[in-house]
Amino acid sequence: MSHSQPPKKLPQIHLMVKTHKHTLALTLVPTQTIQDLKAQAIDALSQFSSSPEDEKEAGFPLRPELGDFEVMRRNGDEYDVLEEKETAMGLRLMAWDRLYLAWRDSKGKLLPVQHDKFSFWGEDDEEPAPSSSTKAAVNSGVGPKANAGAKGKRKMEDDYEPDEDEMDV
Repeated sequence: MSHSQPPKKLPQIHLMVKTHKHTLALTLVPTQTIQDLKAQAIDALSQFSSSPEDEKEAGFPLRPELGDFEVMRRNGDEYDVLEEKETAMGLRLMAWDRLYLAWRDSKGKLLPVQHDKFSFWGEDDEEPAPSSSTKAAVNSGVGPKANAGAKGKRKMEDDYEPDEDEMDV
């Protein structure tokens, strides 16, 4: 009796793609191309604009197409265009690499990359402090202290004090 193994799933490469005020979290497998990434970006960007006013505010076309922009990688103070036919593996893209979108003007000329500071958390680039509801959940036995007896790695809280039963060695 032979058991066939399910096909191995290709690893996913999660990427942060920045344009203007938006940061997109997109995913490729090593064999996918930059063109695939551009198609994902178009789908993701479509949620941000629904009117001409939104388009002007966003800084990119209302209904972008593949030819409207290029995917760029920062190289020092400059940006390099990533060719559409290149694969993630061929470009040696790594998890959470930062990529940028450069848009074309109405004549097809590639404009300089425009983006705000790269952050998922906002302008100060720091993780936000826990809200009062988060603190309440931790203090009500829902958070990490509720699982104090569970095995495994966990981050120790700043105000952590061991219970009496944890002090027995």
